[in-house]
Order: sequence, then C-alpha cells, then structure tokens
Amino acid sequence: MGCFGCLKVVLIIFAVCYILVGLGLLGVSLWLRFDYLKEAADAMHRVEPTDYMNIGLYIAMGIGGFLVLLGIMGCVGAMRISLCLLGNFAVLVVAAIGGLIAVCVLAYLYQDQIVNGIIGLLNTMMLRYGEIPYQASVDALQRVFKCCGSNNGPLDWSTVAHVRYFFAVAKYCYYLLA
Repeated sequence: MGCFGCLKVVLIIFAVCYILVGLGLLGVSLWLRFDYLKEAADAMHRVEPTDYMNIGLYIAMGIGGFLVLLGIMGCVGAMRISLCLLGNFAVLVVAAIGGLIAVCVLAYLYQDQIVNGIIGLLNTMMLRYGEIPYQASVDALQRVFKCCGSNNGPLDWSTVAHVRYFFAVAKYCYYLLA
C-alpha cells in the first residue's frame, strides 16, 4: 500500500467527515425549519412578511449541501486519483474555511446590532400586542422559545401601553417560567 495508499485513505476519511458534517448540518437545519421552529416562523411571517427568521436556516441548508458535494468531490478525487478533482477540493476546502472565519468575525463584530434588531422587533410586536396577528405571534414565540418578554422577562410587559393585557400576558409568562 505504501505512503501514497495511506494518504489516499486519510483523504477519503477526511472527505467522508465532510459528508457527515454536511448531512448533519443539512438535517438539523431542515428539522429546525420545518418542525421545531415552524410555528414561530409562521407567526413571525404573519407580522413581518420578510423571512428574517429563516434566512439563517436557509444559509445553513446551503452550507450543508455544499459540504456534502465537497466531500463527494474529495472521495471521488481520491479514489480515481484525479488531480483536477483533488485540486478543486483543496481550493474549495480553503475557501470554505476562509468563509467560516469571515462569518464568525462578522457575527462577532455585529452581534450588538443583531441582538438590538431582534429586541427592537420584539418590542414593536409587544407594543402592538392587542392586534390579532401580533398577539398570536408574540404568544407563539414565547411558547416555542419558552421565554417571556423581549429582554428583561416579565418586566418588559410593564412598559407596554396596553395595561389591560398585562395580567394575562404576565400570567402566561409566569406559567412558562415555572
């Protein structure tokens, strides 16, 4: 078998790991999108027609599919000893790692804006809680994520102008937190 055979086996194992990670990422993101977070995403879509909640999941699905294809390219390239496939595999692995680093850096740099944007959207929804689509959306979000309010728990509801709804919402929140 020799040194070349050993490298071939290591490359195939590396490519299979890419396939497994890609399938895992694809499976988890599909499960989150179409089962676990479906109620919350549908509730958000009633209020805000844009698909903010699912954008990250669609990106994760795309990355998972890309990793599966990349792993298949690596396996086939190693088995057939195709320099073209192996060269493309190497370039795309480096690009994937660079992209991952870039996404992590951007998420870290813009974490405050992301969190403030989400809190702002939730505060807007809470202020309009008396309107049916907003009320259903807030209730669905609190139920799915097992949370209360947007930032400070039940205290967030004390700032809402609709005082007549405070006790029902706070009761629901306390039920979740108990």
